[in-house]
Amino acid sequence: MPRSLIRIGLLTLLAAAFLGGCKGATASGNEFVIRADRKLAATLPGDISVVHPAARRVLEEDMLFEVTDDAVDAREGILRARTARNNTVRVETYRWGENSTHVLVFVGPFGDRDAQAEVYEALVNRVGY
Repeated sequence: MPRSLIRIGLLTLLAAAFLGGCKGATASGNEFVIRADRKLAATLPGDISVVHPAARRVLEEDMLFEVTDDAVDAREGILRARTARNNTVRVETYRWGENSTHVLVFVGPFGDRDAQAEVYEALVNRVGY
């Protein structure tokens, strides 16, 4: 029995190493990656002081979500919101060099790729990328 558990564990680690993420694009062609943890990941031009507030406006004004948490500093930020169906929306922002921000978007309990891409595309439009 322990050997089979070890094999399953090793196979899981190997699968995680080889399935690092898959590429995708929004309807207007903005590229992103879906990571193994099902978060949409992308890098946008612009400092976190510009991208993070734009992300909040996307959630509140464009998507009409209820923002429940907003915290940001010079290096990173997090936004949490709720949809009308009470699904969690999470947008994480990270300073990425001098004038770039890395963004992670996660929607729902299992990572709704279409909803994540919609939030990301609205953010791209807000930032003007």
